[in-house]
Amino acid sequence: MFCQNCGAHIDGGNFCANCGAAIAKQEAPVLNTVSDPSLPEGIYRDENGAYHWTYRMNMLKNPTVPIMFLKALGCIMAGVALFMSLCHLFNGLPRYIPDTLLMLLAVTVGLSLLFMIVWLIMAKARGGWYVVEHMMDENRVVYLSTPEEQRKMHGWTLASFILAIAGDNMTVAANSVALAGAERFDSEYTDVREIQAVKHRDLIKVNNILQRNTIYAAPHQYDFVYKYIVSHCPDAKVR
Repeated sequence: MFCQNCGAHIDGGNFCANCGAAIAKQEAPVLNTVSDPSLPEGIYRDENGAYHWTYRMNMLKNPTVPIMFLKALGCIMAGVALFMSLCHLFNGLPRYIPDTLLMLLAVTVGLSLLFMIVWLIMAKARGGWYVVEHMMDENRVVYLSTPEEQRKMHGWTLASFILAIAGDNMTVAANSVALAGAERFDSEYTDVREIQAVKHRDLIKVNNILQRNTIYAAPHQYDFVYKYIVSHCPDAKVR
């Protein structure tokens, strides 16, 4: 058995001797699995040859989701700033450009702080962990929220939606609905155009033109999953 937090080998007990993290019992998914001792621990094959595994993300130590949010927010705000600056220039009002940029900067910082507060609250409510399942076969790789995580997310997004409506904030309400539907992402290998390894965050980015998928694997599973995906994506640029 390997620690899901640091990847150290564990001989037994309820806590990792290397990092002290509580050890979650690793069980095979509820499906007809085929025993294959050549696979890394925690990865199982079903009767059709597809691989399945579960990944437990430490929400306080793995910054992947906050980084993705901040990047997206930065790109959006940069686009808005460019558009508004061009509008001011065409209208002959260059003196308003610094005020516009300062306003957008303040909004960006405010939204970033708000997101981080919400993320910490979510991490606390979930006990610090977010659990996802993955499947890959000869045709695609899949990111899938577990049923338990879906129930937690539905409860969280419902509360956010109600609060947003009560506060007359339709943007937050729309985002809450979008989050509730973000339960599964499929990446067909023939559509993948870029693969990026971020091994220190247990992350493999699998991107096509319209979608960016995030695949996670524990340290002892990482090389197997990464090599399998790369070998099945003939048109992808590997970084």
